[in-house]
Amino acid sequence: MNNQEKGWKKYFRRLKDDYVLRTFIFATFSFIITLAFCIFNLSVGIFYGIAWDLSIGIYYLLLVIIRVVVGYYEIKWKKQKISSIEKEEKRKNVYLAQSILLFIIDLALIAPITLMMLQEKSVDYSPVIAITIATYTMYKIVMASINFRKTRKSNHLSVKIFRNINFIDALVSILTLQYTLIMTFGTGIEDNLKTICAISSFAVWSALIIISITTLINAVNIKKQKEPSL
Repeated sequence: MNNQEKGWKKYFRRLKDDYVLRTFIFATFSFIITLAFCIFNLSVGIFYGIAWDLSIGIYYLLLVIIRVVVGYYEIKWKKQKISSIEKEEKRKNVYLAQSILLFIIDLALIAPITLMMLQEKSVDYSPVIAITIATYTMYKIVMASINFRKTRKSNHLSVKIFRNINFIDALVSILTLQYTLIMTFGTGIEDNLKTICAISSFAVWSALIIISITTLINAVNIKKQKEPSL
């Protein structure tokens, strides 16, 4: 029992001191939450024939896939017991591929946004769902902002990938919340709301594109860096 307690204390001490480890643990938790929202949106989109939920569910699914790929390679490299320098070189490739993919899917996000603006079918979301999504959105924004600030100077590329995905996830959740609130407490996107929705949606989408372009430029510059000598 004492050895077990010492083991837990050692683990929590390491968790407190190792920010990279905390990032991967919280990324796992975030992955589960995002997967749940992905399944929810896909289910609503398929069963009720709502284009917005289906398209945004696919978007969430792509974010989930990127998280899975990054986590898979980190586990694979750890099992291979390769050197830190080799890991970093491999991370450069993953970081570049992730940056390109994020840029493409963020460009494609204009399709769900357009569908949201054209949505004429009223969706009966319950207040519980609206409150749940609002809570999720607030959590994502707060955590993404904290992580973004803490990892600005981090050189760990996988940490940067999770940071970027979390921040993008938080911004997209704002669009989801906007749509849900309108459908829950309103009668759909009426003419008097279309201008406001269009402005806010374009602002969020523009922020996503700026993040994607900045990330892609950074990934290209990192890839061009010469491999350090062993």
